Amino acid sequence: MLQHLLEFTGLRPGAYQEVFATRFEDDFGPQLAALLERRWLREEGGALALTPEGMAWADAVGPMFFSDRVHENMRSYQDR
Repeated sequence: MLQHLLEFTGLRPGAYQEVFATRFEDDFGPQLAALLERRWLREEGGALALTPEGMAWADAVGPMFFSDRVHENMRSYQDR
């Protein structure tokens, strides 16, 4: 899903729904709102893709979509 946002062609919400049987907007509403508010996301031709500014912040965009479990695992990680 993230890879599609980072690609020029973008993420097609209909394709997401076919794969996951849920709506992208329902699963990631807060993230979408934040990206739209920052003008890091655009909708074009039925696809969602990062704007040039969003691409510049791609390293910050990815973690926005990580689950709580992934965030917790990252916080508790200790280098050995």
